[in-house]
Parts: sequence; C-alpha cells; structure tokens
Amino acid sequence: MVSPPQSFEALVAPTDPAEFLETVRFARPLHVPAPDPERFAGVMSWADLTALVDQSSIWGPASLHLVHHNRRLTPEEYCRRERTREGVDGWVADLDRVRGWLASGASLVLNDIAELTPGIKRVARLLADTLGAKVQANLYCSWQAEPGFGSHFDVHEVFALHIAGHKTWRIYGKHFDDPIAHPRFRTLGQDFHERHKGPLSREVRMAPGDLLYIPRGWYHDALAESAGTIHVAFGVVGPIGLDFVSLLYERAVDDPLFRRTVPPAGAARDAHVAALAERIAELAREDQVRRRFAEGADAFRHPHASLTLPDDVTGPDDATGPEKRAGRPAESPAAAPGAPAPAGAPAPAAGGRRFVRTSAPGVRVAKAKGRFVLTDGKQGAPIPQGFEKPVAWALDRPAFTEAEMAAAFPGLAAGARGQLLSQLVGMQVLREE
Repeated sequence: MVSPPQSFEALVAPTDPAEFLETVRFARPLHVPAPDPERFAGVMSWADLTALVDQSSIWGPASLHLVHHNRRLTPEEYCRRERTREGVDGWVADLDRVRGWLASGASLVLNDIAELTPGIKRVARLLADTLGAKVQANLYCSWQAEPGFGSHFDVHEVFALHIAGHKTWRIYGKHFDDPIAHPRFRTLGQDFHERHKGPLSREVRMAPGDLLYIPRGWYHDALAESAGTIHVAFGVVGPIGLDFVSLLYERAVDDPLFRRTVPPAGAARDAHVAALAERIAELAREDQVRRRFAEGADAFRHPHASLTLPDDVTGPDDATGPEKRAGRPAESPAAAPGAPAPAGAPAPAAGGRRFVRTSAPGVRVAKAKGRFVLTDGKQGAPIPQGFEKPVAWALDRPAFTEAEMAAAFPGLAAGARGQLLSQLVGMQVLREE
C-alpha cells in the first residue's frame, strides 16, 4: 500500500521547500512534474473515490455537485428528497442519476473532504502545520473534452495534486492582489472574468503525481484530455490584516468612545472622528491586542486530529477482549465534559497541568439576554452563572497553569475548576500541554 507524502518536502519534491516558501509562495504559479507517478497514489485513487461516493447518505448538493457545460446542476436534477441522518427532510445525492450525468460528461465535485480519507487528511495536516493556515480539500473528477468550469481565480492558495488521467491547465494573469472570500470578489460574473483574465501566459499538462501551485488571484481553467481525470485541490487560507481589524472591533466594543453617538455635521463631528482615529491607533498598539492577534495567528488552522482505535483507548500493547484483560485492574471510562467526578476520585494536581489559548482572537465572553455566553460573534455557548470571570481570565492569557487559575479564583472548587478546563479544551478554546 502506497503511503501519502509524509512531509512538505516530499509533497513539493524535487523543489526545495525553503526555496518554495521564500520565492514561490504568494508570488507565482508553479508546476512540479512528478518524480514518481505513484507519489500521490496514497492520497486518492479510483477505488478510494468509488468507496467515498458510495456513501450516498453523506452527500447532498452542498457537498457533492455536478457541473455540465459550465453550469452547476440544480439539486432537483441529480438528488432526491428524503430524511437525512440528522432527522430532517433534505436533498440526498441519487447515485443512479449522478451516474447518468457523469456518462454525459458532467464533472463531479466533492467539497470539504479534508477529513474523509486518511491520505487527504495527512496532506491537509502537513500543509496546515507547514504554512500555519486553515486547509480544506475538494476533489474534481472530469471527463475528456468537457469543460467543467470557466476561467476564474480563487480566493485561496491552491495546491492541486493530480491523481489520474491527464488534464491541461491554462494559466492567465493576476487581476486582483490577494482577493478574499468577500462578496466583492465572490459575486463577479463569468463575463467579468472573461474580460479581465488577460492573455494566456502558460499551459501545463498535468499527469499523475504532478503538483500545481496557484496563488490566489491568478486566473486559470482546465480541460481533461483523457477518459477520466482526478485531482484533489487543497485550498489554503492564512490569517490576514482584516483579522486584526476584526480584533480591534471587538476591543473597541469595550471602549465608551466607540459606543458614543457621533455628533451632527460640523466641527464637533470632525473632532469626534479625529478622536476615534487616534483611539484606534492606541488600541492597535496595546500589548494585549497584539498578543491576542499573535495567539490567533499561531492557532489559525483546523485541528485535523486523528483517532486510532483501539490503541488510543487501550494502549498499543493492550488487548481488546475482556478475556485478555484478566489480572489487569479495572479502568473507569472517562467522564463526559460537565459530568461530575466519580465519588472518591482525587482532584487533579493543581500545578501539574498547563493550558495554551487556541481559539480565534474574536472569541470572547459576552452577555446576551441576561446570560453570559462564550461567543465568536456568530454563535454562543452559555456559561454557567459564576463562571464568566474564570472563562474571561483564561481567554485573556496566552498560557497558564491550573495552579495560577486556582490562585486567581480561590473560591472555585478544584472539581469545578477541572471540569471547566476540560470543557474549554473540548470546545478547542484551550489546549492542554
């Protein structure tokens, strides 16, 4: 069995990884011909794709869609209505109808599959760790001489790993510098793209094992040359300056100056705006703001965590059958977050655990409808009464020990403190070291 690339060096070989990061990334597209046509065989294959698509109940129009002659098909054209796994009525891909569309030349797109196979997950993780960014993955399966998509640019970096068949990519110019996932860039029509893509600058014929890197903003399109092609595109999004602006916004909410009504037109309004501008500059220089932005940038990635069973539960040398555990002391199952500790269980050592803040800078404690919540500005999780100050204290620190929290809140019982920390770890607000 072929393994997926185990390092960024193996992924971009024979390109020197340091050279790629220093001179290629963000600057220009790069085609890396395959040193070995099988080097991505451990990432995806026809057999892997078949097994993935055959799990029909997980696919709906948001995660699986079909494109035919540059037109994305509607759910009614390839899905059926039924009760989903979540217990609600919705669209589920009808594989018989999908098969018919593919036979007529439609391109198959599987979205957000970075967590669905071990090989793709491995590549997503090494890209996230190397580039300090969030990584998602889409799969594209196209058929000979049928264009699936018109010329376009992406609002993220693209690492395209070619798996099967042959496909020609055409690369044009760069119209926008660093476009982002904002309606200003996401709602442009195909007519706009055709007018602004510029002249063709390069054609790249992709073969199995090839890699193509395209920075965001560069126009491109692709056409399959063989009966069936597969490539997996990893989209990479790192922190940007607007994230710092968002953090400043959250900080400004606590400042009365920014909550004050702006005076009517005239000298008073001009003076107020000048005061706002000066105060924004002061907030941007605050150590706390810069620290929290640095923490958020360092943690700006999806976890891509893995679970190996039974070893992660029993240990690699432990037997799984009860008959083979004879003579071993009984082990109690771990309590769910928020569950009380078993009677007589010892409290965790106050100085033995260290926690690091991992949540995005915008996560904060806020009050909504008379209750305190932990929110990112879009969703909120209720905080039990009396725990809002310890949670806010934890959010305000890049790292701390349980002993430090115990000293800051001596009235918080050891069991309640441990439960709170476990919940924050489970919510990926904190990471235990």
